[in-house]
Amino acid sequence: MPEKPLRFTRHARNRMRKQEVRRQLVEECVSSPELVTDSILGRKNHWRRHDEGYLRVTMAEEDEALVVVTVTIRRTLPEEVLR
Repeated sequence: MPEKPLRFTRHARNRMRKQEVRRQLVEECVSSPELVTDSILGRKNHWRRHDEGYLRVTMAEEDEALVVVTVTIRRTLPEEVLR
């Protein structure tokens, strides 16, 4: 079964532009994350190391595509992972 295409919300594109995160980096985080955690509403957070800490890409799966909901750079991993 072929992999679903990525679709970026306007919010995600704006966050990427503001934080100067390239699309290629987001695609790498989605395809080979270092960590995947649950988020709200059945979404998943994909984590990967980044120069300034960790890149977090929040994803939602739809029938036709994987939707990038938001992209953030975090200094640390979430507390529940660090315990």
